[in-house]
Amino acid sequence: MIELVVFLAGAVIMALEILGTRVLNPAFGSGLYVWAALLTVTLVSLAAGYFLGGLAADRWPSRRALFAIPLLAAALLLVLVVASPAVLGALEALELRLGALAGAFTLFGLPLILLGMVTPFSVRLRAREIVRLGQVAGRLYALGTVGSVAGTLATAFVLVPHVGHRTALLGIAALLGALGAAGMALAGRPGRGVAAAALLGAGALALGLAGPRPTAIPGVLYDSEGLLGRITVLERTYDDGYRERFFLVDGACQTHLPVDPEDGVDCEYIRLFDRIARWRPAAEHAYLIGLAGGAIVRLLGARDFTFDAADIDRRSLPVARDLFQAFDGDRLRFFLEDGRRQLRRMDRRYDAIVIDMLTIDALPFHLYSREAFAEARDRLRPGGILALNSSLTFDRAGEFSSASLYRTLRTVFPHVRCYRAHTDRESRTENRVFFASLEPLEPDPPEDPVAPRRVHFGGAEGMVFTDAFNPYDVLLSSTSDTFRRMFRRAFPEVTRLR
Repeated sequence: MIELVVFLAGAVIMALEILGTRVLNPAFGSGLYVWAALLTVTLVSLAAGYFLGGLAADRWPSRRALFAIPLLAAALLLVLVVASPAVLGALEALELRLGALAGAFTLFGLPLILLGMVTPFSVRLRAREIVRLGQVAGRLYALGTVGSVAGTLATAFVLVPHVGHRTALLGIAALLGALGAAGMALAGRPGRGVAAAALLGAGALALGLAGPRPTAIPGVLYDSEGLLGRITVLERTYDDGYRERFFLVDGACQTHLPVDPEDGVDCEYIRLFDRIARWRPAAEHAYLIGLAGGAIVRLLGARDFTFDAADIDRRSLPVARDLFQAFDGDRLRFFLEDGRRQLRRMDRRYDAIVIDMLTIDALPFHLYSREAFAEARDRLRPGGILALNSSLTFDRAGEFSSASLYRTLRTVFPHVRCYRAHTDRESRTENRVFFASLEPLEPDPPEDPVAPRRVHFGGAEGMVFTDAFNPYDVLLSSTSDTFRRMFRRAFPEVTRLR
């Protein structure tokens, strides 16, 4: 039984580290700084747990004391589930890095300290002879590490994609409670163990039943947690009867389309991609990296394009097809794969390759490097166009990131054009859409309403992003934080789903 609790403690430590990114996401996203905060909290907490576990084991060397640890950790996890929205709400006004650290310590510090106490406590109970102490310690720490491997795989491959972080935390709390209660019973305190297990089980069940019911919230048509994050489809009806649907990932809008397909596309930055058909009237086949709600498919599909689309989240296909009515029939082939990896495997060339994977938090920076652009170039037909969406805030890092994209594209393509969309002077944010080709792009006629939105970089400061050094996601950390706050105000319905 001691070995089982060591194994489970190792598994839960890694599960909490991964699930922590989902818990912190509504306030701080899940980017580099959040991962760094969780790693820091995990390591500091484990160090404290190892130290305190050794002290406690020498003072109370009993199995009852050992099995009280998972019971306490289970209770704290239930508190975490209940308290996390209020805690994050109180901390989200802090600067991103400080807020992520404070949130991680507040919510996960104590449970991780308790779990860190398990292995040194178990070593004390198992090491009956000093001459075997090293062997016992090595075996138990190895067992805990094997548990961490199992917890990592189970959380990343099963729990997050299929049950979501809230249900996973409740299940982990119930498992820890059951193990602690069983250990207490075997240690000679069955009454206390059963009572503790009953209380924890009732708490987990009550929290599970009391969880948010997405379809009961007006306007929410779909809500699911998985690999890409929490996907929510929200519908709004305006005073003039116009109906619009929004594709949200962790509360951030990725796509919005009119409910009626006959109304086309109303998203300003998406409409810019129509310039592909204008510059290349004979174009007919495109490769998409990122499907989301299928806005680009609806836009270019109206010009008889066909598509190969790659996305890492299988939910995008039915959502785009059924809830956004972005396409039907055989117009699109879907590949459940990383877009860059899948492009290398394709045995055909394209008139256009479109990268629209600019999620607010988990920016796939490997798609925005010189090498990635070169791979795209090699899959284009003569005259083909690479197009990509970007966003920025009007600060030094944001402008540097945009100029760097331009410089990186220019190392691969001689002709690069950029246009702005969704410019918001109040929040100091905008989208920028880049187009790149080996052949010239037709000049904008003076009467073209988009012409004034062209961005000229001139001698703007920037760097070339490469696979070896690409800080694009770090440069956009302030942008991500700004957009996250904007979307929380714009979509208050989603905050009720935390």
